[in-house]
Amino acid sequence: MFSMIRKVLVAAVLILPIATNAEVRLLRHPSYSKGKVAFSYLGDIWTANENGSGVERLTDHKARDIYPRFSPDGNWIAFSSNREGNYDVFVIPATGGKARQLTFHSANDDVVGWTPDGKKVLFTSSRGKGAFPSVATLFEVSVDGGMEQPLDTDWGYAGSYSPDGAKLAFMRHPSVWSRKHYRGSYAADLWIMEVSNKKFTKLGDSDYHGNYLWPMYGRNGEVYFVSDRMPNEKSLKWGGPEVMKSINNIWKISERGGAPVQVTHHTSSNLFFPSISADGKAIVYEENFGLWKLDTASGKSTQISIDIKSDVKDSEVEVRTIQNEAEGFNLSPTTKRAAISTHGEIFTIATERGEVQRVTESPWREEDPRWSPNGKWIAFTSDRTGRQEVWIADEHGRGLKQLSNIDCDKQAIMWAPDSKSLMWSGSDHKLRRIDVDSAKTDLVASSDTGNLQNPQFSPDGKWISYSKPDAHLRAHVYVKPLDGGAEHMIGADEFLISNGAKWTPDGKKLLLLGGVGAPSMSALNRTTMQLYSVSLTHVEKNPDDRDVDTEE
Repeated sequence: MFSMIRKVLVAAVLILPIATNAEVRLLRHPSYSKGKVAFSYLGDIWTANENGSGVERLTDHKARDIYPRFSPDGNWIAFSSNREGNYDVFVIPATGGKARQLTFHSANDDVVGWTPDGKKVLFTSSRGKGAFPSVATLFEVSVDGGMEQPLDTDWGYAGSYSPDGAKLAFMRHPSVWSRKHYRGSYAADLWIMEVSNKKFTKLGDSDYHGNYLWPMYGRNGEVYFVSDRMPNEKSLKWGGPEVMKSINNIWKISERGGAPVQVTHHTSSNLFFPSISADGKAIVYEENFGLWKLDTASGKSTQISIDIKSDVKDSEVEVRTIQNEAEGFNLSPTTKRAAISTHGEIFTIATERGEVQRVTESPWREEDPRWSPNGKWIAFTSDRTGRQEVWIADEHGRGLKQLSNIDCDKQAIMWAPDSKSLMWSGSDHKLRRIDVDSAKTDLVASSDTGNLQNPQFSPDGKWISYSKPDAHLRAHVYVKPLDGGAEHMIGADEFLISNGAKWTPDGKKLLLLGGVGAPSMSALNRTTMQLYSVSLTHVEKNPDDRDVDTEE
């Protein structure tokens, strides 16, 4: 019995390395040819066998190399690289060697594919040749060099030739591939151009108003593309909860038109950058941060697992001297020192004489330091828990303590005059106050339309002021007692908007900026602001009286 158990254990140990084979993620922009896949990873171009073996690094450059595409015969790989400042088209032998630059324009040139005869590289670029000067359209450049030539498409982000080169399937309109679930006028259309007579035909149906991305011409007159169309497109409400269920998958449609047919059935909605092989038998693509291969004949998809062990190009630890790079600062109560944030860390520096002191030291981002009025604490935001929260520590980094625990971004930290509590504004349109000792959090104000800005305590700590937008996105200053009373808007006939309120030291007045202009107005964000003084108590003397004696 013991011998049998021992044999089973030995067998399990031998099988374990196979079962736990590592897989690298975030391999990008795959291309397929004759059992090999090319892809970009760590800013370089790589190739591997489709079973994951035979991994080779073709480029090794500090610049970023992307969008590899095999030539039809599989002997060359075209790619884009910014090694000359912006992205240009390069070619390199598929077995490795020196890369050769083909384009030299100041605009970015993104490789899309090849002509079927393998003599030219197809790429997209914004060079003022499209429907509008800023839109991208398609170009070709010879692998032997020479001037690139624009195609007769007035718009083109991606394209693919039919096997005989007589037709070109291409994307039209200014779509953004990363904008999931989109429906509307910015969606990419799918068009066919007949090269000889420049006849254009739009594919698709009128019910679907989403994207037709990355068209790929098949061997039998079908065009593959990526779409997130749903069965109920005709009745689908744009921007509603139903459209958020749409999922990117590969579809196909006949070059003669008709109804699109779904080919893949992934559920992540993270399917991007497919490319079809020259023989039309395989499509490789990104799916949920991994690489997959689609057999076009059977419609079956399989994952390509690749393990890469690579050294890094740069040192993992960098020693940097920081000078004049403060991203934010706040003076101590005595003004002898200032807390500053730079490169994601909090320091304190002397305003006249003294040494630099480090408050935080972590791989996370700390910013927005705020010194407490009693000088004991420095409050700041940090994402060391995985999301941004409010923390405090003394000026030496001791007594580190997390105060907030709410899922939103934090800004505009403001201490109470007694240093026992502080306020912060959240990206969830709420203003909260935290007790420093207990970390108890109270909601003090909220908005339905935007974030609350510039929270301030009154000098006696009994009132707060802040600004928040109304339904028309016009900001207004409010004051509110902290004993639970209602908020009061500070308004006047002289201004439609107001913000930036500050209390006078005696707490009897608010100084604020008031004026006209708002994002929703035809003023196009032009504002006219003036400084106002608002009395919060009864004024016994006319502020316009210049000490001139009168009978009043």
